[in-house]
Amino acid sequence: MEEERPQAAYPVASEIGAVLYESGVMASAGSLTSGAGRIAATSDVQAVALWLEEYRASPNTRRAYRREAERLLLWLDERGMSLAELRRDHLDAFEAFLGDPMPRERWVGPTRSRQDPRWRPFRGPLSPASRRQSLVILQGLCAWLVEAGWLDHNPFRLMRDKRRRLDNRQTAIERYLERPLWDWLWQWLNRPPVERASERERFIWARRRLIFGFAYLLAPRIGEMTAARMDDFERREGRWWWRVTGKGAKTARIPVPPDMMRLLADWRATLGLPPEPSPEEPTPLLRGSMDGAVWATTTCTA
Repeated sequence: MEEERPQAAYPVASEIGAVLYESGVMASAGSLTSGAGRIAATSDVQAVALWLEEYRASPNTRRAYRREAERLLLWLDERGMSLAELRRDHLDAFEAFLGDPMPRERWVGPTRSRQDPRWRPFRGPLSPASRRQSLVILQGLCAWLVEAGWLDHNPFRLMRDKRRRLDNRQTAIERYLERPLWDWLWQWLNRPPVERASERERFIWARRRLIFGFAYLLAPRIGEMTAARMDDFERREGRWWWRVTGKGAKTARIPVPPDMMRLLADWRATLGLPPEPSPEEPTPLLRGSMDGAVWATTTCTA
């Protein structure tokens, strides 16, 4: 008996994906059509794609915004609605949906390629903080579409508790290791490998030590850490600095504490390199092997 092919989450899912995920695709979108505007779009999904193009210089931001916009488009299409028909009372239903996307088999699933028919827009229910962030992003989307003449109103601005829900300047949530816990972890990380450890095991130990020290002492984002090169560490005005290109493609120089330079020297010794990096050393900081292969987050065993 032939195995039944899994169905896509929605009849329009592949069409939305074609416009939002593939550069330069501007196909018609049937029931997703809204009003005319000052942008070259004939459907909601095309209008959203043009909004996303404003963030082409920030791939991570664009990816996050696309995810939230796509969820809204799919939710609206499920109800036979367009963005122009979105009212204030719909937003409460949409926020509740974000916190409990049902039916689960239709909306929730593991990470898969967008082209996979088993793809689903959620990995699970969104937390209150994630729901608030989604509303913040979508308010920005609708504000842009109003300016573009695509929408005549922004329903998110009608939310009475807008300050609680849509103001992203919330009290900071501190995430850190208290000093005693860090001291314990650092002591464990510095525990040397056993005498019979293989060269590969010793390499992994040294890399793990560098990764945790780097994360604790310089607080990089994961992408910043994986993109770091040896020549990003530079000596200027009598001290060491880490040159990093962060969010929004902005470059900054972060002072490097002596503990980090000692870690870097130990790591370079593991790689058979001199203690200090040189300005002519554009090689990856993190390696997957002794031969210099670039470290990848998906395969790292550290």
